[in-house]
Amino acid sequence: MLALLLVRLLHPKILLLDEVLNGLDQMNRFLLFKTLKYLKKQGTLIIMSGHESLYLELSDEHLWVKNKTIEVVPKHKVRTLFAVVEEGGSVSE
Repeated sequence: MLALLLVRLLHPKILLLDEVLNGLDQMNRFLLFKTLKYLKKQGTLIIMSGHESLYLELSDEHLWVKNKTIEVVPKHKVRTLFAVVEEGGSVSE
């Protein structure tokens, strides 16, 4: 919680987050998303890594890392890829 407050007060130009949803309960996820939406409106570039479909709500661009390569993936395709992975499948395309 304190980290979220500090980030909001500092108004960073770039915010880099790795697996930021790990270990957060519903209330803290809500507060995090509210803070990230605020920062996004203020012009902060937010770069997040993660494997949960909740990241899609905040994302404008999506990069998929596979076989040591990075590709830009359209939002509709990312939703499909997340659905496959969350159901226990693997992404092979």
